[in-house]
Order: sequence, then C-alpha cells, then structure tokens
Amino acid sequence: SETTGLDPRIHEVISLALVILDPETLLQEVRRVWYLLPRWLEEAEPEALKANGFSRESWEARGPVTHREAFEEFASLSSGCIFIAHNVSFDRAFVEAELTRQDLSWRGDYHFIDTASMFFTKYRRGEIQKLSLSHLCDHYGVNNKGAHDALVDVDRMIEVFRELVREERLSHEH
Repeated sequence: SETTGLDPRIHEVISLALVILDPETLLQEVRRVWYLLPRWLEEAEPEALKANGFSRESWEARGPVTHREAFEEFASLSSGCIFIAHNVSFDRAFVEAELTRQDLSWRGDYHFIDTASMFFTKYRRGEIQKLSLSHLCDHYGVNNKGAHDALVDVDRMIEVFRELVREERLSHEH
C-alpha cells in the first residue's frame, strides 16, 4: 500500500495492490490495484505524497475508486489468504485501520508474513548489507524502476522472494 503518511490513525491508504499467488507454484492467480483519492489531504505528509508520486491529476487519470469499494473488494478477494508484505507491520496497520473504518474485517488467514524478516539471517551473516526492498532488489538484480507504486512494490517483493526461494532450493540440493 501507498499512504499519505506514517500514522494509520491520521493518514490513509491512497494506493492498494493485491497479488494472490498459488502457494505451490508461486504463479499469479489474481492481480489487482486500486487508487483512492485522499479524504484528508490536509493531514498528508508532503514527503509521503512526493515519494509515491501523488497528484490529484495523476490519480484522477487512474480511475480512482472510493475507499469503501476498494476495501470491500480487497477483503473479498483476500479471504483465506496469508497477508505477506515487506515490512508487514506497516501495511497491516494501514489495511486494518481502513477495514475498521469501513466496518469490514480481515477474512484472511491469521498468519502475517514479513519478507524483510526472511532475509534477516543473510543480513546477520553479512551476505546482504540492508533489509530494505530497494537494497534487496539491487542485490538480486531486480528492477527498482517505479518504486513506491503499490503494484510495482508488490511485484518487486515477489521477485525478491522468488530469488530467496530459488537460493534455498539450490542450497538443499547440494
């Protein structure tokens, strides 16, 4: 998700992406992104809007939907899924805050997975220098173009995760 700031109590989601993968093949089954116009633009942090490239004109051109429409569809599509994100506590807090505002609830699995933490052992061993998604993309040769767009970030996270899975498979084969 892309947000208008760092505090889910006063800031809001303005872009939300969902990619559902088959757990066995890691192939995409569902791919969806929603753009939402901020309701409380006066509360937005200028740095956040700059980072995610928000302008009313660019969002209007993307066919924004209401928060209600986006989160109803998100809740329906993700039912039974495991929530995975890079820095999951950030995204989870914003998603849960908006679900609550819309009188909806998370209907997915109770597990929440943070891809950043999956790389912690590599970080501790000095195999990687940082846990940031951009650093992991650089490390694995994943294109960073378009970072801070919700769907681009999900795609980047999936590619980095696939690289980790590939490495794990190779290490178990030898």
